[in-house]
Amino acid sequence: MSPVEAELYLNGYIEETVLLQQARQEVDFKSKDFKEFITPYLTKGVIDYYFFEKTGGVKDYRNFDYDSDIVNEMKAKGILKEKISKEEEKMLAELVVWRRLELNSKKRQEDIKLMIAKLKIQNKVTVFPVNK
Repeated sequence: MSPVEAELYLNGYIEETVLLQQARQEVDFKSKDFKEFITPYLTKGVIDYYFFEKTGGVKDYRNFDYDSDIVNEMKAKGILKEKISKEEEKMLAELVVWRRLELNSKKRQEDIKLMIAKLKIQNKVTVFPVNK
């Protein structure tokens, strides 16, 4: 990962954190409008998580090694200092994990296509036309 990529990621992370904090203060999460708006996103999120878990993404996500090649490269280039705070370590873990997931995404996409094909075979649905 280049210094530019790391900086873009960190800037995005900071912006998202600030926006989320503001939204938490101002959004009525119990309102009918919010529930109607968020339902399709939650549906897609549940399905995405299902595929993520079934294709090994959760395992990749949980395994953060502070001495990984990516981290050592960032230290060598001067992007990271030797000792970092817990908050910085958390951001770094997310950065490394998402980079690792990005590198493995092509295989996971192929696995997802196979899973969908199997699910379609196992769960056939017949739609009967309604005669009026």
